[in-house]
Amino acid sequence: MPTQTVPIPEKLIHRPIVCVATDQVIRALRTSDGSQLWRYSTGHRIEGPAMVMQGDTLYAVSVDGHLYALQITTGKLLWQQLVGATPNFPADVGGGSLRIMAGDTVVAIGYDMRVPRKAVVYVFKAQNGAPLWHDQAQAFDQGRSLVGVDDSAVYMTDTSLQGGSSVTQARLAMDGTLLWTSPHFIAPAAWAGTPSLVIVDGVLYGYGNDLQAIHAQNGKLLWEQKVSQDGFPAQITTGNNEVYLVTQHRSVLKNSKSVIQRGWDGLQLFLKFGSS
Repeated sequence: MPTQTVPIPEKLIHRPIVCVATDQVIRALRTSDGSQLWRYSTGHRIEGPAMVMQGDTLYAVSVDGHLYALQITTGKLLWQQLVGATPNFPADVGGGSLRIMAGDTVVAIGYDMRVPRKAVVYVFKAQNGAPLWHDQAQAFDQGRSLVGVDDSAVYMTDTSLQGGSSVTQARLAMDGTLLWTSPHFIAPAAWAGTPSLVIVDGVLYGYGNDLQAIHAQNGKLLWEQKVSQDGFPAQITTGNNEVYLVTQHRSVLKNSKSVIQRGWDGLQLFLKFGSS
């Protein structure tokens, strides 16, 4: 099928401000010319993509468990929370993955440590940073990854490292009550700062072994499409009633493939190959 030009909605790819972290400093830069709008010194190391922008707020978490909420336009500190006040947050997450995701009502932090083996998801109230609940993998060989957040639920995956079985779970955002468990696995994104799924009109779009559409109310599979046998998910978003997915090749990371599927039935519209 020939490549078609399908414009991605501007709201999905453009903000007038981009925020970056270097060691212990967060900076906001104007996307128009790269000039600095503000800077905020955290005093604690922030690595890689441990930040997320939601609405008018930037949330960032340091490797030693300090969570910050900053006003995007001014850099004003709205609140600060010590995640370490919640049991079992490690002094440093080196050797594992750290993810932060946010909706309008909650902020969720997930880490999956390799040594010592530990996997926990923490959830906080977005308005003031008050701790709401946390959920920790109970078995030594069990992995737990944060994959998505919306205003009503927090989504995570459980993986048995020995048996290889994986499930996706939805938990009530405000108290962690289990809403459903689905055998349709959504893999954590390759880039820790990007969501592994997107939620539109009550449907979860995510990538596990295949690109999947899952009903957000009950976890039932609506459709799935084969995408690649040798790639893993890097980024996913939606727009124009289509699902945009970028995967990376397992052996040559610079090779990427963009996939666009029609949202309501998963029909593949086009594939586009590129390099980064």
